[in-house]
Amino acid sequence: MDVEVIFATGSMPRFANHHFSRMLGLKAFAEPLIPRDVTLVSAWGINAIPIPEMCLSQILLSSRGYSRAIRGIETCRRPKRRFSRAPGIFGETVGVIGPGKIGARLRTLLADCPIKVIANDPFLTPERATEMGVESVTLREVFKRR
Repeated sequence: MDVEVIFATGSMPRFANHHFSRMLGLKAFAEPLIPRDVTLVSAWGINAIPIPEMCLSQILLSSRGYSRAIRGIETCRRPKRRFSRAPGIFGETVGVIGPGKIGARLRTLLADCPIKVIANDPFLTPERATEMGVESVTLREVFKRR
């Protein structure tokens, strides 16, 4: 086969040696490729810049009732003085699911906000949770807590 590069999203397929023996020109993929001198390429680092920024914007907007206010403006002919009774971010709780590279950067962006950050990740150690300034909780608690 004339395969040089394999692109995949989510979970990568696991190839056995007989697969690699048919793709002699393969130059880029994932583990177990290091012994074969194949380059591993990932976008997780660069994605950890715009995604947390977008999440932060949505957290800030939702805490002020932005979407509710916009829906109110779109459905009313005569705007009311106050569409939102949202208090803002003070005292709010934000849940981060899987605080890896993206979630950790989001936590950094939230550091100056007067909010509580909870996180769920089966690999989050108590030491890492303390270091990040998050409370480690179950997935159910992430969706249940306010």
